[in-house]
Formats: sequence, structure tokens, C-alpha cells
Amino acid sequence: MGVTSKITLRIQVVGLIPYARQVPAIRANRTADPISLGKLAMIVAQEMQKYIETAGPIQYGERTLQLHNMFLTKLYHVSRGSWQPEIKVYIV
Repeated sequence: MGVTSKITLRIQVVGLIPYARQVPAIRANRTADPISLGKLAMIVAQEMQKYIETAGPIQYGERTLQLHNMFLTKLYHVSRGSWQPEIKVYIV
């Protein structure tokens, strides 16, 4: 069994409750390799979906946003072991 290390992912949307969750940052293998940025982006998407389900709909003007309206532009390292995604919205 490998070593497990976690980081805290924070999501804050104006007008909604803040969301923080610990997620794995190191693969559970013998060499304890860090996860890739692609894997971290997938985790962010999964956590955004959970956030939307628990916090309620995210409104932008009169529109209700869903995960397919959002995309990850940056990940901020806000403190030791804590990351906050920057999400932008795409509306047609």
C-alpha cells in the first residue's frame, strides 16, 4: 500500500455557501507520485458537480448554470495544501 497525501480544494461562489473538501494529491502507489495536472482538473470538475448539487443552482443573471457552462482557467495555491480553482463561464 502506498502513501496518501491530501490537499484541500476550496470553491467559493458569490451568494452561495463556501465549499472545501480534501482530495488526494499523491497516487496511492509504491513511489507516491504526485497526481498530474490533468487528474487534478478532473477532480476539480467532479467537486464542482458535487458543489452544484449541494449548494443549489448557480445563477448568472436569469440563467441557471450547469457544469457544462463552466471551464477551469487557473488553480491558485492559496495556502499550504490548499488550492482554489478559477472557473469561467461560457454562455451562448
